[in-house]
Amino acid sequence: WWLRALGARVGEGVRLGQGVKLTDPDLVTLGDGAALSQAVRLVGSVVRGGQLTRGPVEVGPECRLHTHA
Repeated sequence: WWLRALGARVGEGVRLGQGVKLTDPDLVTLGDGAALSQAVRLVGSVVRGGQLTRGPVEVGPECRLHTHA
């Protein structure tokens, strides 16, 4: 529920491992049944050449991201 409170869109049955980090939860969508293993980090913004660029981060339904991805 805490990810939803921060603006993330989280589908049904999503599983999160220990230490998962979302730097921009308002840009994140996790599809139904997605699973993020321990220490996965999702980043929706980057600074290049002094300019901040933000974009969506989407993890599709039933997608798996493994440790330290």
